[in-house]
Amino acid sequence: MNKRNLFLSALVTISLLLIPFGMSHLSYEIKWSLFDYIVAGTLLFTSTGLFSMIYSLKRNQKQKIIYSLILLIFITLLWTELAVGIFESPIAGN
Repeated sequence: MNKRNLFLSALVTISLLLIPFGMSHLSYEIKWSLFDYIVAGTLLFTSTGLFSMIYSLKRNQKQKIIYSLILLIFITLLWTELAVGIFESPIAGN
């Protein structure tokens, strides 16, 4: 990953983490700990980096879409499990 993609991944991650940070000051219902921000930041940063890597590979458009959808499904399932524990695994957040 080049420096530009690394910078963009960091910028997207910080921008998305500012949403729950800002909302936690407006509502008492959002209570994220430092660990929550670290886990979310790690997940967002690695996923944006992986999306960037998928699109920088020399593959055709159909493969890029398929790999991106697989990654998106995986990230969504992992995020959901961490948030509410739909599969009742040991990493469940609730």
